[in-house]
Amino acid sequence: MGVRMVQLTTCGSRFEAQLLVVRLGADGIMTEARSWLGPSYPLGRVDVYVEEGAFRVARQLLLPLEGDFSSEEVEYRRPWYRRRWVKIAGIMALGATAAARVV
Repeated sequence: MGVRMVQLTTCGSRFEAQLLVVRLGADGIMTEARSWLGPSYPLGRVDVYVEEGAFRVARQLLLPLEGDFSSEEVEYRRPWYRRRWVKIAGIMALGATAAARVV
């Protein structure tokens, strides 16, 4: 007879899910992480499941880890390689290199 597992949360990445699994496992809670893309893909969202009897304890352990950003303004900055000026500078550099080869 197997243990019934219930979904605790969904993490944004496999790394985040592994951190949560290790944290819950340190408190003796049996966990399982299931990726939406399959076990061999480290990308995508990952569901974290816990045993049914430990759901409330796991939820209480998870509460301090969740951030409440509703009252704070969170600044989002794109990575440097995604910014528009980097793309424009790259295109101009390629154009200058092509023009130099023609002349």
